[in-house]
Amino acid sequence: MSHFKTALVAGPSGSGKTLIAKQFQKAYVHSMDDYFRGPFPVNEHNIPEWDSPNAVDFDHWIKDYHRVKEAIALRKEIELPKYQFKTHKVLTHKVDFSNPEWQTIRWIVLEGIFALDQRLHHLADLKVFVDAPFQTRVSRRLNRDLGARSDDLLFILMHSYYTEQSYQTYILPQKEYADMVIPNYDIVN
Repeated sequence: MSHFKTALVAGPSGSGKTLIAKQFQKAYVHSMDDYFRGPFPVNEHNIPEWDSPNAVDFDHWIKDYHRVKEAIALRKEIELPKYQFKTHKVLTHKVDFSNPEWQTIRWIVLEGIFALDQRLHHLADLKVFVDAPFQTRVSRRLNRDLGARSDDLLFILMHSYYTEQSYQTYILPQKEYADMVIPNYDIVN
C-alpha cells in the first residue's frame, strides 16, 4: 500500500476550502460535492438544500475514498462520480492512477462542507476548518456562481441566506474538531 496521509478540509460554502485543499503538495483532492444525492429537497423559495448533511451520501464517499487508496497502491484506473452543478446530475469520470504523476502522492484530501463530520474522523491524519466572514463567502459565491454555474443573482442571494442558517446549525459546530483553523478573508479565490 502507498504511504500517504489523509487530510479533511471543511468549512462553509464559499470559505475557500477547495483553494486550501489544492495547496497540499502531491495530493489527490476527493470532493464531497461529487457525493450529493439527488433529487434535493427544496425549501419554500425553491432553493435546493445542498447544505444539509442529508444531501450527502457519506457511505459512498467513504467507500470511494478506500477505492482511491487501493487504486493508487495498485496503480490502476477507476471511475468516480462527478457532480455537475449546472445540470444537477452525477456523471462519472475516469482517474488513471497508473499515470506516474499519481505515484508521488503524499496526501488524499477529503474536501467539503461536511468533511469534519464524525463519520470521517477515523480517516484523518489532519483536520482543517477553513472559515471566512459571511460577506466574503457571498462575494465568492457571486464570483463563482454567476459565471461557472449560470445561477442568477436572486438565486445566489437566496441560497446565501439559507447556507448561513446551515452554517450555524451544521457546519460551524465541526470547527471544534479541527486540528487547525484557517481564517480566509481574501475576496478572490
